[in-house]
Order: sequence, then C-alpha cells, then structure tokens
Amino acid sequence: MQPSSHVSTLKIALVVSLTFFQLGSDARAQRRIEKGRTIGHECLEREFLAAGKNGAAARQAAALLDSIIADVASRLPARINSADPRQARQCFNTIEEVLAARRFCVAIPTATLMDTMLPSPAPSTRNQITKARRDAIASAPGAPCHRMDCDTGSLVFASIGEALDLPIVVVEAPGHKFVRWNLAGRQRINWDTNAAREYTDSDFRRGRTITYKTTISPAEESAGKFLTGLSREDVLSYHSNVVAGILEQRGQYTAAEKEYLRALEKRKHDSLAANNLAWLYLDQPTLRTPANVRTALELAERAVSILPRTRDYLDTLARAYAANGQFENAVATETRGHNNRSRIRQYRARIAH
Repeated sequence: MQPSSHVSTLKIALVVSLTFFQLGSDARAQRRIEKGRTIGHECLEREFLAAGKNGAAARQAAALLDSIIADVASRLPARINSADPRQARQCFNTIEEVLAARRFCVAIPTATLMDTMLPSPAPSTRNQITKARRDAIASAPGAPCHRMDCDTGSLVFASIGEALDLPIVVVEAPGHKFVRWNLAGRQRINWDTNAAREYTDSDFRRGRTITYKTTISPAEESAGKFLTGLSREDVLSYHSNVVAGILEQRGQYTAAEKEYLRALEKRKHDSLAANNLAWLYLDQPTLRTPANVRTALELAERAVSILPRTRDYLDTLARAYAANGQFENAVATETRGHNNRSRIRQYRARIAH
C-alpha cells in the first residue's frame, strides 16, 4: 500500500505542479501586454480631438490598435531576451507579418495616424516593396486597406513595443522616421518600416536604403540630433506638428500655433515646427503681427541652420526676409530654394523702390 500511496502522491504533486506551471505560463502571457494605453492611443486621441471626430471612428481606430497588439503578443514567446539580436529580428518580422496580413500598405504621404488606422482604398501594388503586402492587396483588390508611411508606421511599431515591453524606439532622420531596437552596449538594430528591412546608421547617413535616398551631413546630424532614439516625450512633441496640421486644415490657427510652440518647447531643434510656425505667422492675417513677423524670421533662420539644403525651408526664409524688408536676402535665398520666378520678381521690385 505504501509504494502505491507514494506513487499516487507523486502523481498528485506532478499534476498540481503542472497546473501551477500552466497557470504561471498563462499569467506571463497575459502580463506581456504591459500597457493598454500606448503612445499610439494617445496620438490617436489627440488627432481625433483636433479633427472634431471623437466618436465611433476614434473607438474603431483604438480597437484596431488593441487587436494588433494582442495578435503580435500571441505570436511571440512569453519571454523575450532584449539583448538577443535574433529575437529582436523575430519581433520586427512578426510585427510586419501581422500588419501585412491585416492589409497595412505603404502610401506616401499618410498625414495622420487616424488615416492609418481607419480603412481606405488600397494603393497600387507597384508601390509595395514586400511580397506580403503585394499579395495582401492582390488577394482582394477591391477591399479596403490601411495606408501608412514612415511616421505612422513607426508609431504603430513603437506602440506595440511599449505595450509588450520591448525596447523599440522611434528614430528621426531628415524627413524620415524608422524604429530601433537597442541591444546591449552600443549595439542596435534599425528597422525601416516602409521597406520592412534592416539598415545601419551608415545606410541612412549615405541615403543607401530603398526608400530613403537623402544624405545626412555631420553638421545636419548634430544640429538636428538626427539618428538618435527619441524618448516618448520627444515623439509626442514631434506629433504636435501633426495635430497642428489638422487644426490648420480646420482654420483653427491659434490652436495650431499653440501646438507648434509645444513642439518647440521640448525640441528646439525641431526644424519642421520652426518652419511651419514661421509660415503660419507669415500666412495668416490674424497672426501676422509685427512681433510675429520678426519671430517668423528667427524661426525660419533656425530651420535653415539645421537643414540648409531643404528647399521648403529656404522658401519660408525668403518670404520671412521679404516680410522684414530684407529684399536682397529674400532674392538670394529664394534662388537657392524653389527658385520661384514670380516671387523673385516681386522681391526685386521691392528692392527698386
């Protein structure tokens, strides 16, 4: 009896042990989703509020982001070694697989995260780099897709990383965003969400990627703090540019001004915010005060000092010079920029007077 009793006791102990192990595994899987409200949820909320559409569409977009996060979590191991480059690549590829299966396709530009998370007509398969995205569109040609670009795609990746406690950060290059997984020490893996593949910092500096051909000089990299991982606060500050754009479209220029100022408060090197706020001061009669016209010149000069080869910024600076009576500088700057002949004639006419 005693041996039989001993075996029964072992069986019971084994069953109990396995039960608790299973419960523990389930708990770990559940705990993988660390945050229900990610940076993407916050950006969506701000965009819908700015657009005056805070209702069913907002809930639909947030629910889709929740579903994507849960789908990725279900496909990943319960434990991720963040220092293992193989697992980092596995995570990036898994996210891409989930997005492709849900018909997330690249369409440049895609202005807002709202535009990405709500269904829209499918873009051309010719513009899709990956076979998975092309196949997703071709499988149901008339069905809606989700359009994304580097900004919104990086936000989706960062949101998944935040929710699942993965070390994914957004990185900025001039006119471009991608994501990075920080490994041990200074090791890193950069993932371009447009191309769905890995690139080095040097690839971006030299413009040697499929979707990013702009070179980055050492001076530009330093002035704009490019190729540096952005903090959560940095991303939200940059996102104020998106919110400001929505507000401008609705004619809410004072509210847009506040968003640009918010972006610049945290990131004085935000050349986009500096340029756009300068243009807003020059373009909108309600904001075109003498003080703001002078500030526009300061902002435009700041934007050009960071990215001196950007023609849009040079165009804004030329207009700011003209608004401040510096017409010779306006002509010289416009010539370096878009070289708009009509504006150059206007500036030269003012010099004559």
